[in-house]
Amino acid sequence: MSWEIDTLGTYSKVISGYAFKSDSFRTDNGIPIIKIKNIQREYVEIDGEYFVDTSFLSLDPKFHCIKNDILISLTGSHITLPNSVVGRVAKYHYDFTSLLNQRGGKIVVTNPDKLENNYLYYYLCQNEIRIKLAQFGRGGANQCNISPSNVESIPIILPPLETQKRIASILSTYDDLIENNLKRIKLLEETAQNIYKEWFVNFRFPNYEHTEFDAESGLPVGWQKINLYDFVEIKMGFPFKGEDFNEVNIGKPAIRIRDIPSSWTRTHTTQEVSEEYIVEQGDILIGMDGFFYLDIWRGQKGYLVQRVCRIRANEQNLQGFLLESLRQPISYYEKTISGATVAHLGAKHLKEIFINVPKDSQLLEELKVFNRLNSQKINLSNQNQKLKEARDILLPRLMNRTIEV
Repeated sequence: MSWEIDTLGTYSKVISGYAFKSDSFRTDNGIPIIKIKNIQREYVEIDGEYFVDTSFLSLDPKFHCIKNDILISLTGSHITLPNSVVGRVAKYHYDFTSLLNQRGGKIVVTNPDKLENNYLYYYLCQNEIRIKLAQFGRGGANQCNISPSNVESIPIILPPLETQKRIASILSTYDDLIENNLKRIKLLEETAQNIYKEWFVNFRFPNYEHTEFDAESGLPVGWQKINLYDFVEIKMGFPFKGEDFNEVNIGKPAIRIRDIPSSWTRTHTTQEVSEEYIVEQGDILIGMDGFFYLDIWRGQKGYLVQRVCRIRANEQNLQGFLLESLRQPISYYEKTISGATVAHLGAKHLKEIFINVPKDSQLLEELKVFNRLNSQKINLSNQNQKLKEARDILLPRLMNRTIEV
């Protein structure tokens, strides 16, 4: 059977999100809201910032986001800013339901006998389609808008349905491996947190049965409570100017607060600054505004940007242990610090943190387990980067029939 060409709107429909009122939003719990900023290139990032009451689940199901839904940002930047460009397409991968806010769109297949959902998603992920969508944008450089009808007018190449399914299956194999690695990273994080809790909260560390405890401090005899600043090297980010940044991968990666959870940089800078602002894999990073993100950096080397804090243990073999030691105090500050518009973490808060450090040489050796778990996280992240690169090379070749399936 031949491959056909038609418009997207012939076989699918673009639905705009619901216009929630601002006073409907809450920040504690409920049903997550998907705003345009949550729709990144190829993935949806729920940051836990906005929720609404569960009563809003009574809204028309067309506003619901469930696993494998295809979402699109109907507002964004000009095409010169690719990471925030209008028309970003992503697949919703969570197992729970969220609700779609206005200026977010959902692309729903209306004729599944002619168009397969996963094929549609990968078709829209092609660079040439991203460019076509962005070219519809009207408005300012940072506030471009496209309409559902613009999206529905995009030409789409339609192989026979079985061919569509084979193409989607091939590409999905890469994404399934990526998703599996992300789950493994999550398990490694949970393992590290559980070990830390068992050893340093419950004090059931190796050989704890033969350990004496100090009645006054409550700590094992010989342990020290060390101030963070006496235990680590702390560096705050460089105050780059707005014009120093670009999203077209020119210069060095610039590591901002929003990049910490994913270890993926979306911004670069051509401004050269001192090597003291370099972030390496394995460095601990803390976002100092809003959500106080805390994690090791697993991405490529880059510059530390203002309001991001880099922390390195004075003894490298204690870096993983340090990360786990910081989780509780940073979580505490996140819940207790408030600001006029956004919470700010400062050096004065970090100076209040003390780390319980064991002196026993055998236990210090056991602490290397945290470094090993972090090394595995970095390796899995590197695998994911290679998988993405391989998939992105394969994608256009399958769509233009350079490779037959």
